[in-house]
Amino acid sequence: MTPLRHLHQRCNDGCTNAAVLFAEIKARGYRGGQKILREYLLCVGSVRNLDLTLPSPLLVVDLVVLAEMVAEWSASFEVFLGRFAGRFPRVESRRRMRWYVRGLPGKVGRKNGWTLAEAAGDDGPEGMQRLLNFYAWDTDGLHDDVRCAVVEHIGDAGQGVLIVDETGFVKKGTKSAGVGRQYSGTAGRIENSQIGVFLAYASPRGRALIDRELSGHART
Repeated sequence: MTPLRHLHQRCNDGCTNAAVLFAEIKARGYRGGQKILREYLLCVGSVRNLDLTLPSPLLVVDLVVLAEMVAEWSASFEVFLGRFAGRFPRVESRRRMRWYVRGLPGKVGRKNGWTLAEAAGDDGPEGMQRLLNFYAWDTDGLHDDVRCAVVEHIGDAGQGVLIVDETGFVKKGTKSAGVGRQYSGTAGRIENSQIGVFLAYASPRGRALIDRELSGHART
């Protein structure tokens, strides 16, 4: 089985670990780099049931076309992320931010530190977790940048609307911010939970979250 055919088969089987896939296709003759593979996986991440029956010449064309798509998408994505880079003062935090955001639209089912780290080719989640709980970055400034990007890309002065939604997150412990016994609409009763209020913007051009806040009104 060719490296590309094997890659498509494994993607169809649900494997999203870039490091594992890289080792497998390298053993089958792949001579490219792992970075190219990661970007290729991001490009095909939303494609279901990749075709395994294409004759060999078409597989080559398929790879070339997808490689061109990856290069174009990757360049545009880097430009987009560049507008937020100044909010991350350290090189490592900027690098982690890029891989974290790249993983969000990917094929990984449940997004968390482990799955996003695997998609980026890491051995464990520590790097992704440091982005969220250790590295210093300008959260308020980033919030403003995201809001401006949303308005720029999908803003509509005539038909745009704001959508406010309160959501409860049931918790077992007491360590999470804002957690306490309070009414949760998600559970339909008073539970040990967090209450999050989310603000989204929607227009005929698309929709996106632009703000969020944890409610601090816990009651016993």
